[in-house]
Amino acid sequence: MVSLIVAILLAITLLPWSFWLLVHAWTAAPGIFPPVDTWWVIAGVVCSVPLVVWQRPNAFIHTTVHECCHALLCLCLGVRVTSFMVSDGQGGAVGHERVDPLRSTIISIAPYTLPLLVVPLLIIRQWVITDPGWPRGLLSGMIAFFYVHHLHALYYNVRLNFWGRQADLVKVGRPLSAVLIASALFLFTWWVLMVLWG
Repeated sequence: MVSLIVAILLAITLLPWSFWLLVHAWTAAPGIFPPVDTWWVIAGVVCSVPLVVWQRPNAFIHTTVHECCHALLCLCLGVRVTSFMVSDGQGGAVGHERVDPLRSTIISIAPYTLPLLVVPLLIIRQWVITDPGWPRGLLSGMIAFFYVHHLHALYYNVRLNFWGRQADLVKVGRPLSAVLIASALFLFTWWVLMVLWG
């Protein structure tokens, strides 16, 4: 019941605000592709297409990234990780000590809201490598590639974890999961637009 109340509150506050940020950034963008590093970004998107159309995504890679997100949030929240297991096609699991419902929710929803492979690239592109040249272009292309990878992994993980007693999204609560995932995706896309189009 608490999960549903929180989901409703976030659906009328965080979700519209994050959507407004994204729409504002998109309408302010001068074109469909960023004015700087245009060809790098196009190359990153084009290189990601085989990943998307591949009939069977590499379950080991998806599972590894997924479980690393759980483990990273455990470490960030001061929760001791007791086990870490990844397999190809059989899923994975991160065991951790018992925690309160808030930290448990944050840890469970992490793989769906944390674009683990893109965040370091965005930070470097935004604050470290800002001068024009091939290093910045390469970073822009990698951001585009891993942005599409995140969308693909998100689809893959939501599809696998929306049902079942032990599924992450069931433990968090489906309405709360949906609101958190949508809000995080809007904010993440807004950040990508601000970095690449800025």
